[in-house]
Amino acid sequence: MKTTIPLWSCLLLLAVVHTAVADEVVLKNGSKLEGTVTETGNKVIIDVGSGTITVDRSEVASINRPDELNREFDHRMQSVRSDDAESYYQVYLWAKKQDGLKSRTDRLLRKIVEIDPNHEQSRRALGYVNHKGAWLTQDELKGALGLVRYNGGWVTAETAERLKRLDHELSLAQMKETAEAERAKAQLEIERDQIMMRQQIIDLIEQGELPNVQFGPGAPWGLRYWGPAVGARQLPAE
Repeated sequence: MKTTIPLWSCLLLLAVVHTAVADEVVLKNGSKLEGTVTETGNKVIIDVGSGTITVDRSEVASINRPDELNREFDHRMQSVRSDDAESYYQVYLWAKKQDGLKSRTDRLLRKIVEIDPNHEQSRRALGYVNHKGAWLTQDELKGALGLVRYNGGWVTAETAERLKRLDHELSLAQMKETAEAERAKAQLEIERDQIMMRQQIIDLIEQGELPNVQFGPGAPWGLRYWGPAVGARQLPAE
């Protein structure tokens, strides 16, 4: 006989009830209720197995119903003994043939090896390799074989050292080329600026915009000052 459980007792009930095949009702206060849902008018009734919980529809944020494939998965899981790795494996064999259950089959395999660490089929399905009687991941196996990681791959320690030296030498060569290229670029920029400055000074002199142009070592605007820019060009005497 079903009973109606007040909303205030929902959390207490959920603490002791587990329903494998379940819809999920999310309440606006953040609470979640699991069970078989029936919607009637302005009420939502959740059958949790040992009774029912009735809530007003106005208190419900959403109702999530698993698809048929997940319902079937949950139904099969109801017959599994929690300490029986082989019964879990039988569910896995069925589930791996279905589309859309990949995450659940992975969890099944991890559960199986938790119960039976030497369950060979599950270990191999998870990518483990048996090496000298121990189940190792691919990375653990490579480490056991004396390989080390280098640039995303696995190589021998000797090869890794050689690659490090070569990479270092290549880096130095690239730095040297870069430095030489920068120096050459800077020199070209200096030469370009000197040519442009020389031409600008010549233009200003010819236009008479440089005052007091005189010759002689004491001349403030003479060739001693402008010489490097205008070269050996002689200015006409006044």
